[in-house]
Amino acid sequence: MATITAHALIGQTHPYDGGVTNVSHQMSLTENSVARWTLSRIGDTKNAIRWMPNPQSMLEDGLLMIGLFVVAEPELVAEAERLLGPLNELEMMPSDSNILQVLHSRNRQLKPDIKVAFAIYEGSSLMGQYPVLEHYSGWDAEVCVSKMRRENSRNS
Repeated sequence: MATITAHALIGQTHPYDGGVTNVSHQMSLTENSVARWTLSRIGDTKNAIRWMPNPQSMLEDGLLMIGLFVVAEPELVAEAERLLGPLNELEMMPSDSNILQVLHSRNRQLKPDIKVAFAIYEGSSLMGQYPVLEHYSGWDAEVCVSKMRRENSRNS
């Protein structure tokens, strides 16, 4: 059974307070035998986009989904389609690190008018990857990591 190990809300930076406002999209990372990002517009789970990320770049692959489908920067989309083919048919990120490097590099250069707030749960593969956000200086981002966990044992 797949487990949600991270969740992201995509919206706007609040001008006075922390958090995220005007949330338009959400993403969930599920992990178990296969990791998968699911990106959907709030209230529209029917048209969700699902990608299997590369294990070494799961967070950046998720950010790439945001750059391609939420920000939809035309040059990034054109480059991705040239390298990957039709994006609506893509299910798995390529294993070719050169292709990923090109796309991640272009995505890092964006200065989108969005904020991404990540909640990363204990055991998530993203726990060691979120420092990569330092390379996304044009992006507003917030990372919330697990500080407390309690799971009561249940009698069957």
